[in-house]
Amino acid sequence: MKEELLAQLMPFIEKTKEGILKAIEIVQRECPELIEQLLAWEFTVSIIPFSVGIIWFIVMLVFVRKFISAEAFDMYEGFNLLPPAIIFIVSGFLIFNNLVWLQILIAPKIYLLEYLSTLIK
Repeated sequence: MKEELLAQLMPFIEKTKEGILKAIEIVQRECPELIEQLLAWEFTVSIIPFSVGIIWFIVMLVFVRKFISAEAFDMYEGFNLLPPAIIFIVSGFLIFNNLVWLQILIAPKIYLLEYLSTLIK
């Protein structure tokens, strides 16, 4: 009885083993491309807000420089420095919280190790 059951299960076990080996082969073949796409995605997701922060910072500097001149105070008595201050804080936040692109550019292997460690946690 036991031998018959083993004889019936062996084809299923062999098919499962072959399927697992094929899956491992596919993963090994596709792994470099997957890593490349992951790095490209994380780079893009990080550099877009960084760029927006840089642009906002430059716009804020131009805005403040233009309106801080002596003529501007004469023309615009109600000039308020609160909007440029808010733009400065938001752009600083965007710039300094999105430096992943720099880490990917300089040390991609270290970034991958950190990324894997966050996945394991």
